[in-house]
Amino acid sequence: MVERMADQNESTDSLVLNFRPELPRRRDWRIGCIGAGFIMADCHLVAYRGAGLNPIAVASRTPSRAAEVAARHQIPATYPTYQELLADPSIEVVDVAVPPDCLLDVMRDVVQAPHLKGILLKSRWA
Repeated sequence: MVERMADQNESTDSLVLNFRPELPRRRDWRIGCIGAGFIMADCHLVAYRGAGLNPIAVASRTPSRAAEVAARHQIPATYPTYQELLADPSIEVVDVAVPPDCLLDVMRDVVQAPHLKGILLKSRWA
């Protein structure tokens, strides 16, 4: 949103940019994270914790990497496959950060999970 504020002592308007995203009112959404690479581990999960959000599970095609990332970010659950994460009915929101070569297959499964309330996707589709 852009606002213009006029100062009575100035002849020009000041431009005020409201550029910060609005955080959701509810911050306890249970987030399942698909992928455990740099973007998820060092960007998304750091941002979630900083914003007071609630990631509760990580899945990776490398289960040891999922366990390492979960331990580093105090996330209670890991899954050896994303399909197992998607089958968990306690997951409300899924964050997908996977390589482009497997993105389409993952998203086909994600959009069919009936219990999900939201999907976050870090990549473009094409």
